[in-house]
Amino acid sequence: EYDSFNARLFPMKNVLRVSKATSLGPAHFNSIKAAVDSITDASSTNPYYIDIAPGVYVEDTIVMKDFVSMSG
Repeated sequence: EYDSFNARLFPMKNVLRVSKATSLGPAHFNSIKAAVDSITDASSTNPYYIDIAPGVYVEDTIVMKDFVSMSG
């Protein structure tokens, strides 16, 4: 089960994890853009939180979506 300090501060059912480590499942991504692009159903009643692990992420342009928060 996912356990993060930020996830405990901001409990949401839709928490995605981005890290440079090998992907560990459907909610884990190796790029911030891939995580954001995977979200298709964010809304005021279905918000998302993206927890970004330390590392250097060289990304193409990321278009943020409403009701999606991220930190890291």
